[in-house]
Amino acid sequence: MTRNEYLNKIASQRVLLLDGAMGTLIQEKNLSPEDFDTSSLDGKNRCFPNLGEILNISRPDVIYDIHSEFLNSGADIITTNTFCSNRITLKEYSLENCVKELNQSAVEIARAAAEEVERKEYSRFVFVAGSLGPTGKMLSFSTDSDDVLKREYDYNDFKEAYKEQALVLLETQCDILLIETVFDTLICKAALEGIREAQLEAEIEKPIMVSVTFSDISGHTLSGQSIEAFSSSLISYNLFSIGVNCSMGAKDMVPLIERLSKQTPFRVSAHPNAGLPLADGTYGESPSHMVQTLSPILEKGIINIIGGCCGTKPAHIKALYDKINEKNEKDELVCKPKDLSDKKNFEIKLCGLETQDFNNQLAIIGERCNVAGSRKFLSLIEESKWQEASDIARNQAEHNADIIDICMDSSMIDAPTAMVSFLRYINCDPYISKKPYMIDSSDWNTIEKALGELQGRCIINSISLKEGETSFITKAKIINNFGHKMVVMLFDEKGQATTYERKIEIAKRSYDLLINNKIRSDLIIFDPNILTVATGIEESDYYALDFIKAVKWIKTNLTNAQVCGGVSNLSFSFRGNNALRRAMHTVFLHYALESGLDYAIVTPTINLDISKIPNEIYSVIEKALFEPSLENREKLIDLASSDIFKKSSVKTGKKVDDLALIQDPKLRVKRAIWFGENNNLERDVYALLKEVEANNISPVSIVEGPFMDAMKEVGDKFSKGEMFLPQVVKSARTMKIAVSYLEPAIEEWKNKNQEENSLIKNEKTIVFATVKGDVHDIGKNICILVLRCNGFKVIDLGVMVPSEKIIETAISEKANFICLSGLITPSLEHMANVCKLAYQNDLKIPILVGGATTSKEHTALKLAPLYNYLVFQTDNASDLSSLILKIAKEGTPYIKKLSKDYRELEKKNNTKKLKKDESKNISYQSVFANRFIKQSSSPKPKKIGTTIIDNINLDRLIALINWKMFAFSYSVPPKGDAFNNLVKEAKDFLQREIVREALTKSLRGVYGIFPCTSDGVSIYVDNRERFSFIRQERKGTSLSLSDYVKEVDYIGMYIVTGGLKLNEYINIFDEGEFLMLRFLAIRLVEAFSQNMESILIDQWAAPLIRVAPGYPSCPNHMHKKGIFNLLDGEKTSLVKLTKNYMMVPEASISSLVFQGEGLKFFNGGKISVEQIKIISKAQNVSIEKLIESGLELKEE
Repeated sequence: MTRNEYLNKIASQRVLLLDGAMGTLIQEKNLSPEDFDTSSLDGKNRCFPNLGEILNISRPDVIYDIHSEFLNSGADIITTNTFCSNRITLKEYSLENCVKELNQSAVEIARAAAEEVERKEYSRFVFVAGSLGPTGKMLSFSTDSDDVLKREYDYNDFKEAYKEQALVLLETQCDILLIETVFDTLICKAALEGIREAQLEAEIEKPIMVSVTFSDISGHTLSGQSIEAFSSSLISYNLFSIGVNCSMGAKDMVPLIERLSKQTPFRVSAHPNAGLPLADGTYGESPSHMVQTLSPILEKGIINIIGGCCGTKPAHIKALYDKINEKNEKDELVCKPKDLSDKKNFEIKLCGLETQDFNNQLAIIGERCNVAGSRKFLSLIEESKWQEASDIARNQAEHNADIIDICMDSSMIDAPTAMVSFLRYINCDPYISKKPYMIDSSDWNTIEKALGELQGRCIINSISLKEGETSFITKAKIINNFGHKMVVMLFDEKGQATTYERKIEIAKRSYDLLINNKIRSDLIIFDPNILTVATGIEESDYYALDFIKAVKWIKTNLTNAQVCGGVSNLSFSFRGNNALRRAMHTVFLHYALESGLDYAIVTPTINLDISKIPNEIYSVIEKALFEPSLENREKLIDLASSDIFKKSSVKTGKKVDDLALIQDPKLRVKRAIWFGENNNLERDVYALLKEVEANNISPVSIVEGPFMDAMKEVGDKFSKGEMFLPQVVKSARTMKIAVSYLEPAIEEWKNKNQEENSLIKNEKTIVFATVKGDVHDIGKNICILVLRCNGFKVIDLGVMVPSEKIIETAISEKANFICLSGLITPSLEHMANVCKLAYQNDLKIPILVGGATTSKEHTALKLAPLYNYLVFQTDNASDLSSLILKIAKEGTPYIKKLSKDYRELEKKNNTKKLKKDESKNISYQSVFANRFIKQSSSPKPKKIGTTIIDNINLDRLIALINWKMFAFSYSVPPKGDAFNNLVKEAKDFLQREIVREALTKSLRGVYGIFPCTSDGVSIYVDNRERFSFIRQERKGTSLSLSDYVKEVDYIGMYIVTGGLKLNEYINIFDEGEFLMLRFLAIRLVEAFSQNMESILIDQWAAPLIRVAPGYPSCPNHMHKKGIFNLLDGEKTSLVKLTKNYMMVPEASISSLVFQGEGLKFFNGGKISVEQIKIISKAQNVSIEKLIESGLELKEE
């Protein structure tokens, strides 16, 4: 029988006895300050009499004797003298590098004492519990009243500190790990995760005890959690026991133990103080009084482990030993341990500072703290108005929200940083933070950041099979490690589940995967996707019914799984008609509740009483939702426009009387398009046609005039919420019919007048795609429907489309427009990639983007600069159609106007951003804590070391020349006759044999890929060179090139030149020709540098970024020396490096190359004196030298 098995055996038979107060007995030893000397630890001859852990090294005999005294009193478990032996606490004494020595010595001493007892008493087992104390720091809230966001250490700091300590305790053969005196649940979670990682690394698993301390007799931790919430927060962890220690005597602890025992499936422990401290700091409760007070809970069978904390001595432990071994007249133990037989029946409750019990009722999740759903909330977050933003959360909490949904997914904010800041702010509000949160994000980095801020048990929304099973299970396990519930969206590799059959297929597959990977079934919440009904697409009419059917199936077939849904999506077609939307939500939730819906993401003030809805409205909504048909959908649309609701669905602008309508066919046609009415459409279109024919005007003018005017007004009204999606679709279809009446006349006019027209009959081609990484396609499909109704040929590439395929299709199909859709934040990166590829392929067609995460600001700032033509953002299908029609009609002048508007927007935002960034500069310590974390190490390259390139294909490089930059060398504008003539002259010059000879001989390159590591400040390459990079000093994620390398990784670098032999030809050319030769050499070496990326990808992996010393992210020209040293550059490339770090010949480039996902260019900016001192020390270079080499200091 192993020690673990024996521990479990005796714990099931009797109450176990823990030892007493280590600190109390140390104080009684009358030790001198010299006994606490650190010489044997750090050689510094310092004394810390208040740090008893030093005795593990200086006086191990004292600690051994204390353990022996408690063992002789009957203790089953002794705790190591390591309460303060973690890196964070030891740093207060400048002993943070002594973690291993102090913990290892402590375990060895305790183990020796235990083995001595076991040797003497052969049948007795005693156990050593490694003590992990609380550090004295806070994580759940700030201790700085002036800065609620401030944290001295973050979650990962605590986790790593506890992991380090736990590794030593495990490897030195502790039997148990005891996390004790917990006053902040979030730190306890960090300790548990650190222990989990340590156990995996050491391949040793030991029982874990957790013991909490309360700041008052009501049972609340210092961080504010109730005893019930504390227990619920940890219920998913595999604990040996959970208990209470310190802060109070036995009398006040008894009622807390009784409450705890009812709330937890684990064994329960108690080790109270010996009463309350006296005036002299000692404790006065006698052993007999303590036992008398604890006897009721010992005899009720609600406790498993008993011991003592502050002030308890061997006599207290002996008295407890006598009590727990007391027998009745039947020779049975009076004190029996708590029974664990019903352990699996404990319900997992969500909690913040308090537990939430929904009693099988619908839980309302407040939806307003969502930057994607509330413009007001987004604006407050963008402006860092945390108090006003938290007021929105508080308002929901006060209006019956059971859970607060929080979403920061916006392209214009740093979502992970915003999420952390907002959570820290609302965690300070006890009214808000007593509620659990739903962390709502499509960005996994944002979710991971949030996990380190949640001390309660919350909901993480969401994970899915979109990226495959491996990613799905990995994320589920991480959420499971924290004990939160997880929302599983019904997506898979094929896309979003929109039908009942697909919903249950994905739900069953997801559930089985999670259960097979040991995820508790009661942690699983499915979101079967509440989709928008009545969009005009027939499939959408079934969305509500299919959701209800899916809920029923999940609740029947997937044991313990719960279901949630975002209700607002249901009625999005009727945006602006809030009265109708509320009624739809109430009717829908009535059915959803009957089917078993557990959580609804909705406005907390929703009235769920269906009796308040008039029968005629209820009937129309009910049939539209749950009896799908074209007739029922049309009735719902008519209801939206009826007088029943005060706000009219369609306002036609100026009031027009019936007589005017009869007399003016233009108004009649426009009205028909507005309302999607076809009754008299043919008559009115032919009336317009007669008018234009009589005046010898092209029939196309009817399309360009009243038709487009009507559609523009439809788009405007939809944007304002005065018109709804199904009406937009009806309008588009009516327009299509109207155009079809004109087509014969248009064709006849074209043939007669030999005209070309691109507005009619599919003569404009649009490539439409949902970008890679995103499976949402409903919005895209609606846009395509509207565009096709307007006469465009649309090539639908579907979802998850790679950027390369979009560009290839646009080229092969000779597309006139590219339309990109994306609903989640990561989509924006793929949109950016499409823009880059369009630029590289020299396309000159508009790129139009749309979707929930897009915005005009993001498009102007992040997308438009990547493409030398138009990139524009639209909000909806009607806007998109109107925009394309207008571009098709007006052409280049309109495109120039749009581009100018975006440039102004970019300029305005850059000015605003500059001012904002200037206010964000903070200390180096703070920015280092918020450094970027690279996802994974780079793969091993095909070859490690140096490779010379001396046989270059000149024509390949010529094809890569940037002719605009070449013209810039001559101060020639990059367009017009002067530009065209210069480029032609240069290309003719390049055909001369002597020119090609001079350039070919001048080209040479060398590259290398080497192993490296990083400490966050410096990168160490091949054990030969050190590169210390600057770090941005700003709030949010602060970037440094040092972050682009993991602890074990690879880095690339190269030197290329195009000027080696040019001077040998100086006398062959006249001055003008030689100047052109030099300019061409500079452009060719830039092309060579670009081509190096392809070479390195082939030898290594993609994606790569190239950073040359002197770039904003790497301003230190001194780093060129490191590159030259590693590549032996002067021999291999034949380029010389001067003392001032200039390269000769001039047409040369040296660069570092980093590999990995998510790496990007950035501006390092000016740095503080604090940071430059760190770099100076790391690089062993004076500050003056660093400034000379390119580093800039902020004004202090």
